[in-house]
Amino acid sequence: MGSQSIRTKIALWTGLCLLLTSSVNLTLSVFSAREEAMRDAQQIATASAVENMLRIRTVLERAMFTAKGFAQSVTAAKDHDQRITFSRRHINLMLRQMILENPEFVGGATCWEPNAFDGRDAEFANTPGHDDSGRISYYWFHNDLGNVSMDILTELDSKSWYVDPLRKKHETLSEPYVYPIHGKDVFMTTVSVPIQDSHQVYGVATIDVTLDFLQQLVEDVYSYSCRSGDGFRQCHDVE
Repeated sequence: MGSQSIRTKIALWTGLCLLLTSSVNLTLSVFSAREEAMRDAQQIATASAVENMLRIRTVLERAMFTAKGFAQSVTAAKDHDQRITFSRRHINLMLRQMILENPEFVGGATCWEPNAFDGRDAEFANTPGHDDSGRISYYWFHNDLGNVSMDILTELDSKSWYVDPLRKKHETLSEPYVYPIHGKDVFMTTVSVPIQDSHQVYGVATIDVTLDFLQQLVEDVYSYSCRSGDGFRQCHDVE
């Protein structure tokens, strides 16, 4: 998926906001066409959808920009002409700081192919921040305490957000999915950027963005359709 395709997908998702809002407005017109209070609710729903549309577009574009910047920075570690040396600790701290400074992101990761970073995976097996493979798969996310926590991502080769950018050699935007983070299911999408130079692809940098506003819009459809002019809930089945 190239940049044009990603922009198309963002446009489709933002269009979904308006589609859901149309559903809210249609539901309101069916049940409460003559109630001024419901017309006010229609205006509120439309304004909310437009706000969410602009918000998700801004956050996704910022996520792509941030992931690209991180990928370009760590790629320098593979460029011997740059004379820049990054350790695993360096890139892990860079990732942590990137997520800490961007509370609008759910989290972010840097995942590398086996031995692609420094050829020392075996030395790091089962050390802090690594599984028994020693492979780099750092993930930082915002926790419930207002800080960030680290996790290790596993089974990378079965995840489309990892495999697709490696294979296509350009950035991707995943389909929406649910992923458990810190014991809570999060509805989100993942922006992935390959870490690569002119010779090969070494891994990916990712940013996760929540899509919970879509679920909220669906709930609004139900909420507005079950509300009468006096504010009391009065649900009906659509036949």
